[in-house]
Amino acid sequence: MLALGACAATPGAKALETANYGPTPTASLAARIREAFRPLLLDPDQAEFRCGEPEQGWGHDQKGFVYGWVIWTDVNAKNQFGAFTGWRTYKVLTVDSEVHSIYEPEGQDLFGQPKFNKVR
Repeated sequence: MLALGACAATPGAKALETANYGPTPTASLAARIREAFRPLLLDPDQAEFRCGEPEQGWGHDQKGFVYGWVIWTDVNAKNQFGAFTGWRTYKVLTVDSEVHSIYEPEGQDLFGQPKFNKVR
């Protein structure tokens, strides 16, 4: 039973090969990523960001799998005491050059890879 549940959690190889990922995001996407994080941070104006290069990827929504571009984003934000908390990595899924979802690490899977939980 566990194997069947695991298969449904990721798209198949054929789906990944034939998916429409949309246009490659432009450099202005970094500003949209910062804006998407604003409601999630205590002091968004002081947060530091490092955005990686876009790569084809996928996420979930109510209808199933969503394909677009993933930008691995490191965020160093301040806590309620005004101190930086340290860099945390987020998976940001963009669809048609707009931020669709933000995922945060929630631990590691059986292979030691970080699992991500949708926060937006």
